[in-house]
Amino acid sequence: MGILFCERIVKFFVLYPIILILKVQIEFIENLVLNFIYKIKNKYFIFNSSKKVNHILILLYLYEIKLNYYQLFMMSRTYSSVPDGKGSIIACTIKIDGKEVLHQSGSYHLEMKQSMCEHSTFRLLCPADAFETSRDFPLTNSKNLFGKKIYISFKQFGETTFIFQGIITQLNWKIEDNNPQLELIGQSPTILLEQGELCKSYENQTLEQIVTQTCEGLPRDIFELKVKPKYKNKIPYNVQYQETNFQYLQRLAKRYGELLYWNGEQLVFGGYGGRKIPIQEGEDAQYLQLQMKAQPQKLNLYAYQSEYDIFHQLDSDQLQKKG
Repeated sequence: MGILFCERIVKFFVLYPIILILKVQIEFIENLVLNFIYKIKNKYFIFNSSKKVNHILILLYLYEIKLNYYQLFMMSRTYSSVPDGKGSIIACTIKIDGKEVLHQSGSYHLEMKQSMCEHSTFRLLCPADAFETSRDFPLTNSKNLFGKKIYISFKQFGETTFIFQGIITQLNWKIEDNNPQLELIGQSPTILLEQGELCKSYENQTLEQIVTQTCEGLPRDIFELKVKPKYKNKIPYNVQYQETNFQYLQRLAKRYGELLYWNGEQLVFGGYGGRKIPIQEGEDAQYLQLQMKAQPQKLNLYAYQSEYDIFHQLDSDQLQKKG
C-alpha cells in the first residue's frame, strides 16, 4: 500500500503539473517517474525490512528528479550554454575572417570530410538569421562571406584537439520545414592549387624541390607547406602536362609512394611525423572490409612507324609468354 500511495503522490504532484505548465514531452516525464518509483521499490525491499516506506529516500529521489529536470529543460539551448571543452564533450568554435560566429545562434550542423590525396571539404548549415535579418533579401549580407577564410577548432578536456582552416567557396540559401537556412560549403586552401591546367618541366631536381616550386606564390597566411618526402634522389626529368598544380602533386605522390593530405593547417607531402595510434578491431574499427576482384586483362596493342611503314601488334597472350 505504501508503494502504491507513493506512486500516486508522485504522479499527482510531479508529473501532471510539469506537463501542464511547461508542456514537456509526456514520454520523458513518465520514464523519469517510473525510474524514480523503481529506485524507491529497490530501496524499500533492501533497506526496509519492517515494510515501512523510508520518507528520506523519497525526498532524496524527488530532489534528484528536480535536478535532472532542471539540467535538461531549464538550461538555455544557445551556443553560449554548451560545454566550453573542459570536459569530455567536445566544444566547437567557428571563426570567419577572424570573427567568431554562431555563438549566439540556436543551432547549426557541421560536416567535414578529409581524404588522402584529395581536398578536404566542409559543410556548415545554420539558420539564415545568423547572418541575415528577416527584412533582407536572401544572401544580401551573407554574400560577403564568399571567399572568406574559415577557422574551425575543437576542444576537449581543456585542450585543442583539432584545428581546420578552409575557404568558403559556395553559399546556398534555402527553406526547409518553413525555416530559412544558410549553407556554407568550402574546401581546404589546397583548392588554390586548382587554378588552371599548366605545362612545366623539371630537370635534375629532387622531389622536394619540385613540390616546393609547384606551390610557390600561394598566400602563406592560410597556406603552409610541409615537404618531407622519403624519396631523396634527383629526378632526371619530369613533366607537368596539362594538369593543375594539385593534379600534378597527386600524380607525384602516387608515382613515388608519398603521402599527400591537408592536416587542417598544412599541406603535407611526404612521411607523417606524428605518433602511431594502434587501432583494434571491434573497438576502434567498427567497419572493416577486405576484397578480391577479378579484372579483365585481355588487351591488344597497336603501333605504326610511318618512316618505315611498319605496323606492330601485340596482344595479352604474347605479353604473358614474355613474362
